[in-house]
Amino acid sequence: MSHDFPYKVGDISELSEHELAGELWATDKNTLEFRKFTYEGDGPDAFFMIGTHDADGNPNLDDGIPIPYSKDEVFIQKLYDINDEIPALQEFRNEQFKITLPPGIHVSDLKWLSVYCRKFTKDFGNVKFSSHDDQNEITDTLVNFTFHFS
Repeated sequence: MSHDFPYKVGDISELSEHELAGELWATDKNTLEFRKFTYEGDGPDAFFMIGTHDADGNPNLDDGIPIPYSKDEVFIQKLYDINDEIPALQEFRNEQFKITLPPGIHVSDLKWLSVYCRKFTKDFGNVKFSSHDDQNEITDTLVNFTFHFS
């Protein structure tokens, strides 16, 4: 299913003792917008993480791409690594803001977004992206299918 922008991706789940809520919207192919975003800011090393694999079940955080965000600082748009210096998320109270995806990654590539704490390796909450194109799923299945002849 292809989407016209803007569209609501979904509501952020709350999977821990940390207060977390809000909506995630895609405003264009490179931009996500948080609306009514609330996070109490107590996670010692929490930040946004996106993934392009494993939409079903739990997000595969090993394949995650950190997205640094701060109210006070603008970050270079590049592919960040889990070992890079990434600031912890601050407190947010019903706030609205946008993040730009790293170069080469588009909204259509995303399977999930998580508020992830690196120190405790814990998913505080996430949003899963719906399937963008049923045909892609069929193609992916066929590509991974192996024929065995005896």
